[in-house]
Amino acid sequence: MAAAARPAASPSAATLLLPRLTLRLLPLLLGAALLPACAHVSAYGRSRGLDLLDTVPVSVGWGWGLSASFEATPCFRMGLGLSPVVSWRAGYEDRRLWGAWHEFEAAFPWTIWLTDISKVPPRPADANEGRLFGDGPPLMYRWQLDRDAPLGEGHHRGRWEPQTRQWGRQPPYGRETGGGFVIPAFRRRLDWHDLHLQQGDNEGLHAIAAPDRATLWTVSRDGPDEPQSWDLFQLDVFAILGVRIGFRPVEGADFLLGIIGIDISHDDLFPTLSNLPPAEG
Repeated sequence: MAAAARPAASPSAATLLLPRLTLRLLPLLLGAALLPACAHVSAYGRSRGLDLLDTVPVSVGWGWGLSASFEATPCFRMGLGLSPVVSWRAGYEDRRLWGAWHEFEAAFPWTIWLTDISKVPPRPADANEGRLFGDGPPLMYRWQLDRDAPLGEGHHRGRWEPQTRQWGRQPPYGRETGGGFVIPAFRRRLDWHDLHLQQGDNEGLHAIAAPDRATLWTVSRDGPDEPQSWDLFQLDVFAILGVRIGFRPVEGADFLLGIIGIDISHDDLFPTLSNLPPAEG
């Protein structure tokens, strides 16, 4: 009797989980330099580690899309994409965005129809009041979100950005960057509003901060400006898997001078002081 045909081999669990495990493990490698809780590493050592990460910021991504971009300070940002890119990223961007985060990125020509081809909401009518050049030329756009609250996808199921609603006890940290050709690029924080309060529920966060209570946040693109790296040169390539690597010469000088105790960027950490009495004996 002929042997029964064997089913086609399916991808192993390790193959499917490898991208996710990579994005989970890479942030752990940054912990020794970034977490003050690492008491065995002095403030001097952590400061030098952070200065080195500031000098050469590197991150990797996994998702979908095909795009490439280049940045030479915020005054020159150019990219070209065969599609927009959505990704999970892990690595180091700057001192506010490191570890693991989510991104949506659109390069030219998709930036021309940004709010038509994506969930990025239109900017409120008065959000650019007093801004001479508004959002600048539509050549590059990047939406970044760092979730430190329970996930809540709202309208958009799954974990891909952009999502206009988030569920949690506090809003996530999000920012957007765009423009950047002669006219300096903008970087603005995404502003999150508590729907409980907007719909007449006067229980603020102080009343719903227990673990079993949360709220629904909705985003608005009228947040304040965020600091930018004015000495950043960066290359970003993405095709299902992606890598982004940058170089900051001023931070490189800060790293080298910091070895002998000179902090030109004024970003060094200080030793943690304690008000506990010294141990007896």
